[in-house]
Amino acid sequence: MSQPEQNNGHSSGEVAVPASPKRAVDISAPLSDLDATFRFSQALAMSGLIPEALRGKPNDVLVTILYGQEMGLRPMQAMQVIDVVKGKPFMRATLWAAKVRQAGHKLHVPEDTAQAVTVRITRFDDPEPYIERFTIEEAKQAGYTSNALYSKDPRTMLWSRAVTRCSKKACPEVALGFGDEYEAEIMRSDTPPPNLAQVAAQREDRPVSPARVPQQFSDADIQDAVLAAEAEYVGGAQPQQWTDVVVTEPGGGQQ
Repeated sequence: MSQPEQNNGHSSGEVAVPASPKRAVDISAPLSDLDATFRFSQALAMSGLIPEALRGKPNDVLVTILYGQEMGLRPMQAMQVIDVVKGKPFMRATLWAAKVRQAGHKLHVPEDTAQAVTVRITRFDDPEPYIERFTIEEAKQAGYTSNALYSKDPRTMLWSRAVTRCSKKACPEVALGFGDEYEAEIMRSDTPPPNLAQVAAQREDRPVSPARVPQQFSDADIQDAVLAAEAEYVGGAQPQQWTDVVVTEPGGGQQ
């Protein structure tokens, strides 16, 4: 029997096991190995050429890639058209339109202006069309026009809303579990209720008002009060009761 390997002159009693080489990540094919996919996500997360919300977050990149595979998307496509907000995936309008047509349904836009956009979807298994019309007035009422893109490119913004609304009604099965970009924007803008620590940090301590506030009197006021009391006493009247007045000297003491 061979002797255990020597390590710095001492017997270790352990046999070194060489580390298995990392398998190459084949990015030309759908990713099927979780370890390889995560290493791929780590490499992408270090890039400045991916969406800002994913930079430095390999876990989020991984989840976005997996969501994309559910939709038949390549990793780079998935990161551009899928947003994950507060744990829920959302698809951009362009992806909704692509999935509707990919499923064999017909999507037509008979009206496309800066004031209104109409989208009509006819399913391959139902001749009755689904129609959605979205106007700039509806956008204003919903508060969407606070987004500067409504001023720069209203047609595209109205088209996006009309497409997602019509797609979700006509053929929701093309992307079950996915929301649209308008829902994502609402979730981003929702302000969670403050927790106890935040409430305590914002609380203003208010001083308790005393029942009686000492009045400040000058020396002349005190002298006049003494003379008046003496005059009343000499005249036979009862002295005025001063118990409800706290006389404070300028130095801070009380009389």
